[in-house]
Amino acid sequence: MRTRTTINAEEMKYNNRGRILDHISREPLSRAELSRRTGLTRAGVSRIMDELLEEGLVREYDPVAGSVGRKPVAVGLNGSRYYIISLCLERNCATLALCDFSGQPLVSERHKRAGGARDSGEAMEFFAERIQAMIREKRPAGELLGMGIMAPGPLNSRRGQILNPPNFPLWQGVEIADYYKKEFSCPVFLEQNASAYALAENRFGLKGKYETFLELLVDTGLGGGLILGGGLWPEGRGSEFGHMTIDIHGPKCSCGNTGCAELYASIPNIVEAAKKRDRRLDSWREIVHLAEAGDEAGRSVIWEEAGYLSSLIVNMVNILDIQAVVLNGEITYKPELLLSALQKKVREQAMEGRGRAEILVTMLPEDKEAVSGANLVLEQYIRRSESGGSIRCS
Repeated sequence: MRTRTTINAEEMKYNNRGRILDHISREPLSRAELSRRTGLTRAGVSRIMDELLEEGLVREYDPVAGSVGRKPVAVGLNGSRYYIISLCLERNCATLALCDFSGQPLVSERHKRAGGARDSGEAMEFFAERIQAMIREKRPAGELLGMGIMAPGPLNSRRGQILNPPNFPLWQGVEIADYYKKEFSCPVFLEQNASAYALAENRFGLKGKYETFLELLVDTGLGGGLILGGGLWPEGRGSEFGHMTIDIHGPKCSCGNTGCAELYASIPNIVEAAKKRDRRLDSWREIVHLAEAGDEAGRSVIWEEAGYLSSLIVNMVNILDIQAVVLNGEITYKPELLLSALQKKVREQAMEGRGRAEILVTMLPEDKEAVSGANLVLEQYIRRSESGGSIRCS
């Protein structure tokens, strides 16, 4: 019995340590505020904070402004303790970055083509060479903590393998995590783009405001990342929201399904359909500009897109009663008309009492690709800290 109590106390210590790291990774906080948010005593928070300071994982920031009397000192992650490699693969480009321990980019590069690579092996080699060059030139402080990779799905996160994403021929069946583990001798974490954005949104954008929300990524494809109870669901394989059927009589998708939402609501597909009706509607930006100017053709496309997206959103609202929907990707260009149309459709179509989900655009920074890739490593570090584990490089 005494042994079990000791183990529980040790588990509790690590759990509390992880909770504190989780809170201050979102934003620097005073010890008093950490006590309020975690429910831990101030003495308990101070003990853990002293350990974290001694290990160099956190640092003290300037005193909190606006306080009366003695100003409390905020504590946040020490960015220079570690650095993280971030790689975001998209269908038309890739973003490479080095980020500090707090997830902030130190240096980044964007490539339209992977050095003219003819296959995934050449592409991975090209990116590895560019990362090595960035490390030599930037000389980031601290040790390498790990690498986070984002890619279109479907994929298997646990195996670190990209499976068979539509319109992504170079990367079919590639075990990308194993390649970079060997290349950089560090842990590598792979996640679907929309899911990675949802995790980063939860940490850096919304800062934990909602327990349950859906991140909808609408650009060259359509994807979704679902946060349930503050964590990603499902883990390991990601969600394929873009391949949910919204028209049972629709065309066959390359995924094998029929009438997938991506066939209608992705930017290339909605623009192509609009252009057939009116040649002026040759890009999403032009559609938005015309709609803002009161053009009926532009407004009809916005309303049509809202109809496609609301079909997905209403299902999630009715089934899971999600609190918010966050739009991400090219669809967020001047989004006011689309947001208004979506909110109206969701309120009209959702079951009574379930149409109150807030619909908003991403609050992630402009360099969201770099930040979201790095956050995959940070997520794992904090999660394993809660159980006394580690993701340190081998």
